[in-house]
Amino acid sequence: MSASVPNPPRSVPVGAVLVALPFALVGLFAAFLAVYNLNNGTLPWPLAAVVGSAAFVFIGAAVGMVLAGTQGRRRQRIIADLQGTFPDSPWMWREDWAQSRCYSRLKTSVVATWIAALLWNGLCIPLVYFTFIKISAEMLHKNPLILMAFIFPLTGIGLLIWAVRITLRRIEFGKTCFLMSPPPGVIGGRLRGNIQARFPHGAAKGVQLKLTCVNRVVSGSGKNQSVWENIRWREQQAITPERLMPGPDGALIPVDFHIPNDALACDNTNPNDAILWLLEADADVPGVNYLDIFEVPVFRTKDSPALTAPVDRSNAFADVPDGPVERPAGSKIMVQPSPAGGVMFKFPALRNLGAALGTTAFFLVWTAIVWFLWMHAPIFFTFFFGLFDLVFFLIVLSLWMGSSVVTFEAGTVTVRGGLLSLGPRHVAPCSEITEIDIPIGMQMGNAQGTPYYNIQLVCRDGHKFIAGQGLRDKQEAEWLVAEMKKAAGLPTHAAAASAT
Repeated sequence: MSASVPNPPRSVPVGAVLVALPFALVGLFAAFLAVYNLNNGTLPWPLAAVVGSAAFVFIGAAVGMVLAGTQGRRRQRIIADLQGTFPDSPWMWREDWAQSRCYSRLKTSVVATWIAALLWNGLCIPLVYFTFIKISAEMLHKNPLILMAFIFPLTGIGLLIWAVRITLRRIEFGKTCFLMSPPPGVIGGRLRGNIQARFPHGAAKGVQLKLTCVNRVVSGSGKNQSVWENIRWREQQAITPERLMPGPDGALIPVDFHIPNDALACDNTNPNDAILWLLEADADVPGVNYLDIFEVPVFRTKDSPALTAPVDRSNAFADVPDGPVERPAGSKIMVQPSPAGGVMFKFPALRNLGAALGTTAFFLVWTAIVWFLWMHAPIFFTFFFGLFDLVFFLIVLSLWMGSSVVTFEAGTVTVRGGLLSLGPRHVAPCSEITEIDIPIGMQMGNAQGTPYYNIQLVCRDGHKFIAGQGLRDKQEAEWLVAEMKKAAGLPTHAAAASAT
């Protein structure tokens, strides 16, 4: 029986209405001024357009607040009912998950991007208008920083272009969803199902799938709030065109991922430090490329294997699967015999040209800003931005010149890294190495970005040190772990399992 909710909330929350009311009144007053003065001929049409855009922004914000409050109350009632019905099955607490469906985030992104674009441009029009009608060439010469106001309308144009693009994507591929069979994704088991999408022009190059565990961290509040999505784990696979199946509304993309037993379950107990799982699908097709992102349920269930130790944030995703033993195509890591008959792993510099070029371009732009501030702004701003410029410079040096050499010989492992492998040496007996894992060392972008893996040696006393970093290909990292375990004489998981 469904749990009852005492005193169900009103369909339109009073709090949202009270917050939205001042915005609505200001917007209506601005609209009245624009129309009244324009009809009387006392207000030139450019200024009337500016006042009208401000009215649109305030009225739109008021309507959005009321709609968001109403929708939030409705979701609260649904969640309360589902929690009462399925107290031990948190994957049933979301309306779509309870129906074995995950709807694409693209629908929300379309609405949110259009709202952001319209509000941003509505606010920028008055700013640009009142700024540039009052400046002169002499003022511009004395204070070139005025030109930075152009950043706001340029950003507004970019938001409009992005909104049009994702709207075209929505029209092209239809109302997509991920159909789970069955829910949820099982830790230590699998996440299975099919993505339902439409490909009017085919998908000749297939579809790329990514399953990512993300730690979503929210810091600050109000205008100073920032959101960062740290990638904790990712697996990906390529679906060839032959594996696509016909579906009721287009095509079905098969999804079948293994989830490690030391994974973290979805957890939104603290919204400012949440764990979520994202399934991403993209394809290079004619016109607008296909892209979908689904938030999927992943939990430990009765079908999950037993744990030898509790899993928390500190030790999750540490297990590295055995293999693949084949050298991945395109690997730049050199594996060769050492002078004393051991094995040497050489991680050359500039293994990630794309990341190096992108970071260098950002560094040059930031340096140009620092130079501009040095010429025209108080010294405090130059010093503050200059510190970040120094950090970016060190990162650029590391990407272009950072390398390392790892040598296993005579029962010891020696690691030397740094710029051109000239940094300090780390030496440890192989008998003290208990595990070799591949934590994510850095990432470019947020949840949809690219993680870069480190090779980390774990000693018996808990000490850890890096034996190679900046590996973009997870398969390459797993191959290196398998090779280093053989060189160090460490047992693989398969061997340990057979021994028991």
